[in-house]
Amino acid sequence: MFFASKAIFIEGTTERILLPLFIEMHDKENVDETAESGLSSQNISVLEVGANARAFAPFLEFIGVRTLAITDIDTTKAVVSEKTGKTSYPACPVAESSHTSNETLKHFPSAPDPKEEKDFSDWHKRLVDGTASSGEGQIVLAYQLAEDGYHARSFEDAFISINLDKVKARKNMLAGLKNRDKLDEFRGNDFYTLTTQILGKKSDFSGSVLYLALAEGESWRIPKYIMDGLKWIHKN
Repeated sequence: MFFASKAIFIEGTTERILLPLFIEMHDKENVDETAESGLSSQNISVLEVGANARAFAPFLEFIGVRTLAITDIDTTKAVVSEKTGKTSYPACPVAESSHTSNETLKHFPSAPDPKEEKDFSDWHKRLVDGTASSGEGQIVLAYQLAEDGYHARSFEDAFISINLDKVKARKNMLAGLKNRDKLDEFRGNDFYTLTTQILGKKSDFSGSVLYLALAEGESWRIPKYIMDGLKWIHKN
């Protein structure tokens, strides 16, 4: 980090496996901008930090490194138990959400105290539509936003939603999948449920996505929030 010109924080194994492919695709798709120095040739440090990029905030401020944090929106909703009266926050689709479990997204866009229900609800709506500013020009957050009529909760359902036809066509070559018949039965746009039903081991899935791109020439689409983040870190 001390010797890097820029940094990219990623959530986990899936992003770590696929990020080099996405950077290569970024450079090819933005050939006019990257003719002299593509993103792949820049001095960038990539760190796998889960959803805890906020822990690095003081350090990043100290060393002044421009940072892209690729993370998940991790939406949840408040559910009050009829028996105990206690509130829990289970995972849910973005459209049904009232909160997020992602501490990085709470920290940088300065989430208000959840006890201030009106202020927090307004902030959550801005988080979902992408207008909740991080307030840090040095650090930019890339997380799922609405794309092609669907708002994903995680990288996996974002990827499947924009690559559905290709995932269907390659279903027998993609490792890490289960209940493959669900792909043929799928109708509508509930990709949150579909992803839960068909995704087994994420690392196997991402590995086979990479293999099909490199060995078979499959032209996967990159979720827009990731491509936009890569464009930002390339230019800044």
